[in-house]
Amino acid sequence: MGCIIPSLYIAYTDYRCYIVKHIVTMPMIAGGVIYSFFFADLKASLLGTVIVFLIMAFLAVKGGVGGGDVWYSAALGAWFGIPAVWYVLLLGSLLAVIINLAGHFKKGVLKNKLNELKSKFILLFIFKDLKKAGFKELPEEDEADANLQEDIVPYGFYLALGTLLVFAFKVVVMVENFNLFL
Repeated sequence: MGCIIPSLYIAYTDYRCYIVKHIVTMPMIAGGVIYSFFFADLKASLLGTVIVFLIMAFLAVKGGVGGGDVWYSAALGAWFGIPAVWYVLLLGSLLAVIINLAGHFKKGVLKNKLNELKSKFILLFIFKDLKKAGFKELPEEDEADANLQEDIVPYGFYLALGTLLVFAFKVVVMVENFNLFL
C-alpha cells in the first residue's frame, strides 16, 4: 500500500523534530484518491479525506494538533476511506495516550499531578471556593503556550503506528481469506 513508506518517514520526522511535512502529505492525499479511483471505493476515500480533514482542522484551531497532523490524517482518510480510517485514528490516539501516560508514570510526573489534584479537591470540598482550594484561573494564551512546550506529543508518529497496525491486520485478514490483492 502506497501510504506505508510515507508513514514511516512521517513517524521518523515527527518523533525526532515534531514536524509533519506537507511535501509528504499532499502527494499522499493525491495518491490515495488516485488509488481509490482505480482499485477501491472512491466515494469512501473522498469522504474519509474531507470528514477527517474537517474534524482535525477543528482540533487544530482549538490548539489540539498541528497542521501537519491535519493533512496527514486527511491523507490517511484518502488511503483507508470511511470507515477504516476511524480505526487508524482511534488506534493512533489510544497508543499516544497509553504510551505518554506510561512515560509520565515512569518519570513520577503522573503520581505528583494526581496527588496535587487530590489535595486541591479536598481543599475544594472544605473551602467550596476554587481560588482558596488552589485552582488557578486559565492562563493567558502566551502563558499556556509556554507551559505546553514540555507536553508536546508527536501525534503523527502515533498515527503512523496506528496505520502500520491497521495495515498489518488487513494483510492478515486478506491472507486468511486467500485474497492476496490489496
